[in-house]
Amino acid sequence: MNHHFDVDDAVKHGVEKAILLSNIKFWLDKELANKDNKQTKIKEYEGNSYVWTFNSAQAFEELFPYMKRRSISRWLSELEKEGVIISSNFNKHSYDRTKWYTMPNYKIGDSIGQNEKGFSQNDPPIPYINTDKKHSIEEIPKPVQEFDFQAKIKMLKESKRDMDTIIGCYWGHKKMILPTKEAYQAGFKRCIRSAKILQGYPDKDLWDTFFYLDKQNFKWTLETVVKYIGEINNLR
Repeated sequence: MNHHFDVDDAVKHGVEKAILLSNIKFWLDKELANKDNKQTKIKEYEGNSYVWTFNSAQAFEELFPYMKRRSISRWLSELEKEGVIISSNFNKHSYDRTKWYTMPNYKIGDSIGQNEKGFSQNDPPIPYINTDKKHSIEEIPKPVQEFDFQAKIKMLKESKRDMDTIIGCYWGHKKMILPTKEAYQAGFKRCIRSAKILQGYPDKDLWDTFFYLDKQNFKWTLETVVKYIGEINNLR
């Protein structure tokens, strides 16, 4: 694995912050290069348009296993207070706390001069030097894979565990969208207790309850299914 950083950033902010900044700049450069693409992350902030990238402290920890999540959160917060980076939240769901990041000179219309002293695809990357030569590393940041929630639903539906199948069918029926790994894990935990209770019911009873609740004028969850499934079956 190879990571790199800008020497000026390392002198000013420290090596760890410089590595985080290098990763953020890398993805902002990619977004900027594709600014005419409809999928590009361009968002308004305080009256100006910026290109953005998003990541969580957990994802950064996976990218940089020699950093601790709590330290990453602190370093990012310090960089934000210093005005080096800007953070916001443009997620569709309020429970999704994944942070979005940009930098002051990534405002649309501004010229980006970072490649004069920072990372350039035409130049060899500056290495992250560890005092233990066995662990000296040089790497272009890994791309962060987007979370595929629909693939997770498919996997749950095809699972041999009844509990997984029930959760997958419930989410599929409700057309749920959980855009991040963290949101998926939290949502799955919330459903476990109800799914375990529902394991003994026939599939027809579950689907009949789903469709019955759809006709009611209130939002329902898997816990609501547990409450109504016996009552609905008695009405048949």
